[in-house]
Amino acid sequence: FQHFAELVPVPAPPPAPAMLPPPHSLPEPERALAGCLAAASLGADELAARLGRPVREVLVQLAALEIGGIVARDPDGRFRRVHPSGSPQR
Repeated sequence: FQHFAELVPVPAPPPAPAMLPPPHSLPEPERALAGCLAAASLGADELAARLGRPVREVLVQLAALEIGGIVARDPDGRFRRVHPSGSPQR
């Protein structure tokens, strides 16, 4: 029984899911916001500056995306896209 693991092939784990593009069903402001988070986590101030929008507006849109499971807030307050599996992208 010591060598049983050597006799039974163990399949490789599936590859991590790729980031999906922002859902096309989102309104354009939320889709653009989610797109900014595809590569890195960012704070609301950074997102507002990149998009040329007021921070208040960005925070409202981030809240909607967070409720929809598209983004998640990290402990440091930054936001990041979420993998289809529901885990935050790292």
